[in-house]
Amino acid sequence: RLGEVVDEKLCKQITAEQDAVSFELEGKRYHSAFCRVINCYLVVPSDSAVMAQVNRSTTVVTMVILLAGIFLSIIWSRLIAYSMTRPLVSLKQIMEQVQDGDLTVRGHTERTDEIGYLYSSFNYMMDMVNQYLEQHKQQYRLAQIAELQLMQAQINPHLLYNSLDSALYLLSSNHSEHSCQVLEELSHYFRLSLQKGSRIVKVGEAIELVKTYLRLQNLCRMKEYRLDVQGDLSVLDVEILHMCMQPIVENSVLHGLDGSYADGVIEISLSRDGDDVLIRIQDNGMGMDDLQLEKLQNRLASTTVLDGGYGLWNVAQRIKIHYGDRYGLTIESELGEYTAVTLCIP
Repeated sequence: RLGEVVDEKLCKQITAEQDAVSFELEGKRYHSAFCRVINCYLVVPSDSAVMAQVNRSTTVVTMVILLAGIFLSIIWSRLIAYSMTRPLVSLKQIMEQVQDGDLTVRGHTERTDEIGYLYSSFNYMMDMVNQYLEQHKQQYRLAQIAELQLMQAQINPHLLYNSLDSALYLLSSNHSEHSCQVLEELSHYFRLSLQKGSRIVKVGEAIELVKTYLRLQNLCRMKEYRLDVQGDLSVLDVEILHMCMQPIVENSVLHGLDGSYADGVIEISLSRDGDDVLIRIQDNGMGMDDLQLEKLQNRLASTTVLDGGYGLWNVAQRIKIHYGDRYGLTIESELGEYTAVTLCIP
């Protein structure tokens, strides 16, 4: 009890000997020891109230330390659990996005443990899936192009056969000059249609092929079909897929203007719509009723060719494959008036 004056009796008792002693004085118990280093006595009274206070303090401190330890243990365990589960929950959410059809999502983590390995494995798997799908898409596209080119190759032999048949008939009828004109136009037509193997031509070159085709039809069928080109002539320099316009004109000749029509007019209107180019090919033939028009439109919308009439379908599919789904053909018609096919290309 620093600051208190020690009782004389207590002083005599503790200085009697320098060894550590325990003794009672006036009903109180004391513990005494001599500290040689600092040359003084240390006296501790066994006060029950003080000891009780010490015991209570010790109990409180012990409880506080215990509770703090429990609290910190809970917090630490939750932090450890969160650090383990959070990346797994994130990976689960990414997988759910993949289930919904989003194949572009990837997981990102800085961890290098087993969880990091799961992330890298998932990313690698998604890269392989996308690579496989892209390869499959390219193979499917190549197969479509090959199929369409095969169909296109089946169109020209019909024209060749019909033209040669007409030339032979004219020769047998002593119209040799007329027959020579048919063969000259046929030669010019195939020279233009080959285009040295190029799949892309200018609109002007495609129209020149159409003109040659009409001249050949006029000679073979004894008709007077006329071609009228109008509109924005700057479109003539725009590039287009080869053999996209001729099948449409051929369709007009064989179906729109066929029959009793000794002559007819096919108009090609050129225009621009923003970044797109519109090429409208219209004949003044017999046209179609609503049922025929709907049937033709459904045929063009189909991804597989139906029986017969694959000329327009071939053109529509080639445009979609090359330029994208937003491009293609649209058809308008009115029975007894006209049929118009509009090509939309970028």
